[in-house]
Amino acid sequence: MRYNYFDSFWSAGLRATANLEGIGRRAYNHRKNNSEPQKDLLSFLFQAKDSSGALGEEEILAESISFIVGGSDTTSSTMTNFIDFVSRDVELQKRLQIELDDAFQGKQGSEWVAADKVVQNLPLLNATLREVMRVRPTSATGLERVVPSGGKSIAGDYFPAGVRLSLPSLRLIV
Repeated sequence: MRYNYFDSFWSAGLRATANLEGIGRRAYNHRKNNSEPQKDLLSFLFQAKDSSGALGEEEILAESISFIVGGSDTTSSTMTNFIDFVSRDVELQKRLQIELDDAFQGKQGSEWVAADKVVQNLPLLNATLREVMRVRPTSATGLERVVPSGGKSIAGDYFPAGVRLSLPSLRLIV
């Protein structure tokens, strides 16, 4: 009974779906009308083509919403694992506290967001995040890729063109 109107589960789910689509649509329109293009996932979708030509707006929107859902899920899993990992090591907590206090002296308030340039240069925080993603990856399998024409050497091993490889997700972002 997909639309049992006596059960609030279905109406709540439909509202949530509409809200998520609204978020995706607003972000898409804001980004599409941005006069200063950025290089991000959406920029690749704007340039992507399939067998019938450029991707249509609805297809880009659907992919964008998938990115939002996927990014939210993996981010929350990683942060949960990070907190668990750090909570078990008092010395690591102390060292992270010192690194963060040094980097963000005088910053307060719930509206404050750390600058990307600063966060990228926090070696202990980044090493801890990478270790969490290595030990407890959010994806149970690696992301499959096909070796391009001409083959490819990876970590000293040669793989001929057309071979399918699977790499841990972390290796794709390092």
